[in-house]
Amino acid sequence: MFNRLFAFFIISSFCTLSFASSGFIEKEMLFSKARIVLVKNNWKPTPMHTNDNWNYVGVERDLVSSNIIEVDSCAVDIALCVLFYNKNEECLKLIVKGEDIKTMKVVQWTFECPESRTLAGDGGQEYNQAKGIEEAKYLLQKHRMILLIPSSPPVEWIYQIRAKEYAKYGIEWKLVGDAPSSGYEEYQEAFNKVMSDSIVSKYGQDFFDRTEKQISLKTAEEESRRNKFSVVK
Repeated sequence: MFNRLFAFFIISSFCTLSFASSGFIEKEMLFSKARIVLVKNNWKPTPMHTNDNWNYVGVERDLVSSNIIEVDSCAVDIALCVLFYNKNEECLKLIVKGEDIKTMKVVQWTFECPESRTLAGDGGQEYNQAKGIEEAKYLLQKHRMILLIPSSPPVEWIYQIRAKEYAKYGIEWKLVGDAPSSGYEEYQEAFNKVMSDSIVSKYGQDFFDRTEKQISLKTAEEESRRNKFSVVK
């Protein structure tokens, strides 16, 4: 049923004001400037998806193409991106807004590390069914609903329709590609089972059927519009 997974990060806390008044990054500062400030303060970009099957789309792809390897994910329905930096054993999570790198601005930052790198995949050696159940329950306690989707990159505009429809309900899609091992496949199935049960419990047994029907309708409408536009051209 699922076609594409995308992680949507919810802003949860406010930045530390003491740094804002001492030559550190500030809210509304251009991201390009903030990145320079971070590096000058010995904060190094944290490579986020070097060993997994993450497929970048939209603004994520633009950032990575510009060698901004610290991007973790960008939301679909609002122009927010999450990036991570590290210094010694500390971490910094930066949230920026905007769809153009040149005009992106800082929204806020917190001193926290990536929540669960195992979701991204690092070879499959740590993965098993119990791990999938454990991590899904942990994220649900954090009020995050995520589905791990094994899929190749879809047509961009079709993906946008699907991701936005699920984002209405606070559900994140994370594309993980094909399972690199049988252990990871078990992990993924167990993780999605816990998440799906929680989603159905919250929104009803027919949630996925209802949502997929809406996606099919919107996809058909957009395809018709695009065909008409193509004929006019």
